Amino acid sequence: MKQSTATLSSEEKEALRRALAELARAGVDVPDKAEAKLTQYVDWLLAENRRTQLVSRKDESFVVRRHIVESLAPLTAVRLCEYERVIDLGSGAGLPGIPLAVVCPSVQFDLLDSKRKRILFLKKVEKELDLRNVTVVLGRAEDRPVAVEADAVIARAVAPLPELWQWAAPYLRPFGRLLAMKGGEIEPEIRALQERFKSVAVEIRKYSGHMVPHTINRFLVVVYQRA
Repeated sequence: MKQSTATLSSEEKEALRRALAELARAGVDVPDKAEAKLTQYVDWLLAENRRTQLVSRKDESFVVRRHIVESLAPLTAVRLCEYERVIDLGSGAGLPGIPLAVVCPSVQFDLLDSKRKRILFLKKVEKELDLRNVTVVLGRAEDRPVAVEADAVIARAVAPLPELWQWAAPYLRPFGRLLAMKGGEIEPEIRALQERFKSVAVEIRKYSGHMVPHTINRFLVVVYQRA
């Protein structure tokens, strides 16, 4: 992958530094090279976005604040870096999987997406950033292209909770969790989930500090099978 000429604004650089510092305060052991790797990833993402739209072009000037920081926010709500294996369902541009894999190098991440162009981009990122804890998989979630059991399935802006749980549950180990990154009015989705799947438990966890501004109402919905 060729070097991008894109340069992050001072606001974007500062937002990334603040987010990594916030994670450290939350007890996350942030790797020394995390900032450099995430900066490089953003450069490649912006360059690729000119050819294949991976994120909204309206978000390009604040992609760190809108996408990278939000992808890292679950680390303040669950101890994800202590898991063994996580599947990023509908990874798209690698959000949240790539930022999480950079910050949690001991966790194996399987990035699953059904679009070949996205998969090609993710494979380049995985290779160039030397993310040995990342496997990129082409396929639809419902077709079970990942033949492993995971501690968690994480999903950002993929589908309503009932569909997410239906897709995620077969991948999960006993006591595994669906981590659904959500925002806005979530109660109707939770009711629909619990009406359809009577034995699931649901927890809503908020992100700490300034990872995601409270004004945009983002949070993590944790779903799991009751014992």
